[in-house]
Amino acid sequence: MLDVLAKMISSIVSSDTIILIVAVLTSIIFWNIIKKKNEFRTNFYKWKKERRFKKINAKTGSLKKWHNIFITLISFFPLLGMLGTVVALLKLDLTEANESVKNNFFDALTSTAWGIVFSLGFKGANAFIETEVQDYIDKAEKLIEENEDEVFSEAKKVTI
Repeated sequence: MLDVLAKMISSIVSSDTIILIVAVLTSIIFWNIIKKKNEFRTNFYKWKKERRFKKINAKTGSLKKWHNIFITLISFFPLLGMLGTVVALLKLDLTEANESVKNNFFDALTSTAWGIVFSLGFKGANAFIETEVQDYIDKAEKLIEENEDEVFSEAKKVTI
């Protein structure tokens, strides 16, 4: 088992670097969502009381956008893993079947494995934030809808 883990770690910095880059990007976006969600938790009722509906609207839009990007990136990992598998298998040189086949086949499998590992990890991470994120988005959208005149009053003045 440790051999497999050592080989996978070796592959993530060599043949599966793109998966690592997307994982780092996804992690940064995840922590950005956590920060935005916590800001909502801390300020939502204060903003509501102060009738800062435009701010709530802007913050809701930003939270939705980053959460959608996060969800989309999660779905990339299995696809990147499969892409790595296909690329590694296409590089097979069957004239030197023994060592070449083993190395490329291993690259193919680790690519798939990393895609699945990151997809599962980030999908699990999303389970911890999705309900609260969606709850804040729903509350904000309801409040914005109820106070639409105030939220969009400046925009209406400009177009008139």
